[in-house]
Amino acid sequence: MEKFIAKVKKVTEIEELTPELVHEFISKIEVHKPYRENGVRYQQIDIYYHGVGIIRLATAEEMETAFQKHIENKQKNEQNTA
Repeated sequence: MEKFIAKVKKVTEIEELTPELVHEFISKIEVHKPYRENGVRYQQIDIYYHGVGIIRLATAEEMETAFQKHIENKQKNEQNTA
């Protein structure tokens, strides 16, 4: 993880994804077979980063749930301090 963070610190603003950057940060990319669900086409892509392995990103639904919990907690904290 420390090696990955050191590499990231070298790059402050990426304006273009170059082959050099891809080779610096990514060890492999796996593209899975596409599938259809309810008429919508999905395709899983796994990106493995040097030094940290694969990082699982939250789905849109998970992000929405987390955001709603954050809003609820914020409102509760504001009520408790008022």
